[in-house]
Amino acid sequence: MQELKKETEPESILHALARCEVAKRVWRCWVDGPIDLLNVNMEVIDIATQIYESEEKWTAPPLGVFKINVDGATFENERNSSVGVVIRDATGTVHVACYKYLQGQYSVEAGKALAMDCRLILAREQKLPQIILESDALIVVNRVTTAEANGSLGHVYKGILNLLSSFSSWRINHVKKEYNRAAHELAQYARQNEVSHVLLWCLTL
Repeated sequence: MQELKKETEPESILHALARCEVAKRVWRCWVDGPIDLLNVNMEVIDIATQIYESEEKWTAPPLGVFKINVDGATFENERNSSVGVVIRDATGTVHVACYKYLQGQYSVEAGKALAMDCRLILAREQKLPQIILESDALIVVNRVTTAEANGSLGHVYKGILNLLSSFSSWRINHVKKEYNRAAHELAQYARQNEVSHVLLWCLTL
């Protein structure tokens, strides 16, 4: 019998389910099991987990409502952008975490608006009935709130408003950057590593 390695990592939900040696053996023996150790980007889950465990400013939505935190990352001197999203329920359970790399340079407003548009598509695909959107981009929040769909980004805002009409109820809030830290970190990860991924799981943090 092969001897198990001594565990040195602190105990946590992520460690118990996927990182410890015993858990890894169980998942490897389960064909088509819920955790694919070869394809799941554990570093990103680590990033998200650390953020949630230290984040005190995030507030839970009412029961039956899902809160979607979105962020876009773009820099004037670089030719790439990215988006990040986290979807949680009233218990703090994470249902979706996503990061997407975008080729091309976008304005700050365009990056934030595209992040919202992409994530609403994802929320609709997950058949979430009631949602609360949170973004640290005041201009985007104001344009959605007032249903303003003019200018060069008018088509993007029209898409956002059309998507919002498919939910039974929705609300959009402007939050400070520190309240939106999880989505921000995922967006930064996508931009720096030029990768995209959607993680679907239920992990209470």
